[in-house]
Amino acid sequence: MTKKKSDAPAEVETITLTMSRPVAEAVQTACEWYLRLHMGQFWDLADDLCFAKFYSDAENNAFQSEEQRKNAFNVAIDRRNTMLLEMERLYSRYVLPAPTSDVMKAPYRAEQVWLVIRHALAWHDKPEGDQWNVCFDKPLNRSDQPQPKIELNPVRPKGYNELIEVGDLVYSKILKTTGTVIRGNRDENVVADFDMRNGSLKRYACEPSDVVLIERKSS
Repeated sequence: MTKKKSDAPAEVETITLTMSRPVAEAVQTACEWYLRLHMGQFWDLADDLCFAKFYSDAENNAFQSEEQRKNAFNVAIDRRNTMLLEMERLYSRYVLPAPTSDVMKAPYRAEQVWLVIRHALAWHDKPEGDQWNVCFDKPLNRSDQPQPKIELNPVRPKGYNELIEVGDLVYSKILKTTGTVIRGNRDENVVADFDMRNGSLKRYACEPSDVVLIERKSS
């Protein structure tokens, strides 16, 4: 029997990068912007740049009156709209059409990083999910590379005993969701009822190294 040819890319090199959540959120935004710039979508960029001064002044209480604040806000809006209009006009005038397979190769790779980070953080922040929010949709891969893998490692409060006890809330690195422990000790598997994000619970036995303590049971 003829063996089917693999569609996997020839590259086998992988890179593992560990970062804090704020850095991951910055990478997510940068990758989204990179994609949108190639698609001629400048709204977020213009909004972020033109409102930076206003948000900085507001955070530092630099406005001496409500009228001054209102005027600064209107100036930011006017500049954002002007910048957006000019960027769209220049893009339409100077960017020549080319095959998507050529011009979107790198942007679609960046898109994967954006979507994977967004998806992981959405489920981490709201384990029950949200069917109306696209952040919870499984990322689609339009690139020529395998989809990146992401692993969130929640920070445990200092002073917690490493021993997992019955009633503790834990996070499964494998299932990517939280569960309540019904059996656990240092030498055996941790058994917990995990939230499957569809309103149901499912019981799984996990290796102690595969779960992270999130919240200690009430004393």
